[in-house]
Amino acid sequence: MGRLPPRSTQQVESLLRHFGFRPLRQSGRHNVWVHEERQRAVAVPRNRGSGGIPRGTLIGILKIAGISRAEALEFWGIR
Repeated sequence: MGRLPPRSTQQVESLLRHFGFRPLRQSGRHNVWVHEERQRAVAVPRNRGSGGIPRGTLIGILKIAGISRAEALEFWGIR
């Protein structure tokens, strides 16, 4: 399995949308996404720079969302 590189806010939100999440609201510097069936909500930081969302934050988002690293890597086309 490949290593998760930093991703942009748009890339993470595209992944969440693919897995059935929908945007709920903007809260401070984050966008909050919700999945009704899974009863999960996840906050995604909006990019402030070109570095993207750091790896550790991305891993936390995936864990809260219930999306495996393998599923995320496959969605983004990373081997």
